[in-house]
Amino acid sequence: MNTLRNRSPYLANGRSPHDTDPALTASGESLYERVTLHGVTLHLPPPNSTADTAFIGQESLVTACEAAWATGLAFALESPPGNGKTTLAAHLAQRAGQPLYTIQGHEELTPEDLVVTARISGSGDVEYVGSPLLAAMMRGGVALFDEIAKAPARALATLVPVLDDRRSISSVLAGITVRAHPSFKFCATLNPSDSARQPLPDYIDERLRPLLQLPRPDAESIVRIVLNAGGARADVNLLKAFREWLSAATEVSPRAALKVFRYATALLLNEPSLPANAIAQASVAVMGSQHGRAGV
Repeated sequence: MNTLRNRSPYLANGRSPHDTDPALTASGESLYERVTLHGVTLHLPPPNSTADTAFIGQESLVTACEAAWATGLAFALESPPGNGKTTLAAHLAQRAGQPLYTIQGHEELTPEDLVVTARISGSGDVEYVGSPLLAAMMRGGVALFDEIAKAPARALATLVPVLDDRRSISSVLAGITVRAHPSFKFCATLNPSDSARQPLPDYIDERLRPLLQLPRPDAESIVRIVLNAGGARADVNLLKAFREWLSAATEVSPRAALKVFRYATALLLNEPSLPANAIAQASVAVMGSQHGRAGV
């Protein structure tokens, strides 16, 4: 096993993350990038696409997030599912001009999943695969830990040196320590139901402050979101029926509303009917009979 090494401000071999060259992995994954850190070869995943990501409304929340990053703080966004937490993170990364890397929280996440894992290549060799978090730290990107409260405490302990003044992460498996690029930023998302069932450990919770609440957008903001996602080309009568349904509906997230609108659009294309009927059918299919018929 290699001993832990750290011979640069943010890479173990003294190179900038921008000095690396794209390469195919042994399994032919052309989007992965091969990086050699002081004799250890890593395969790093590509960033998420944030092209044309728009976060509609709540400009004060965008300002609050950017103020946290400007002072070197990580932060967490909390709201029920579908309100736009990941969209906001992508929007912030786009505004910052930095690549976005997403870590998905789940109950079986391990410490190794957050740093480096190993796999056997087609030729039988061991390959080290870096996590999205490691890639963000090396490339000076934005790391988004989505649904962080779902992750077990054992895995979250890996984040402690990432989120304090050390700004570093270590892999015993690969035998490396990496310090974050100066531009590296971190944020996380929380669903209230997850954090109530399994609160974050205190040592992580205090490192993810401020905790910013993302309120559910009002009906007019949701309409703007739908229009921005392509609804502006929709039938005017369908838009009218959608507005009427949305104004009477309760507890509708932007994600659910967008699904209702898109499904209603498809229903009208395949089987022309009254727009209100299409909205009613789509809302029941997407949201269930209890919520779907609100406003119809």
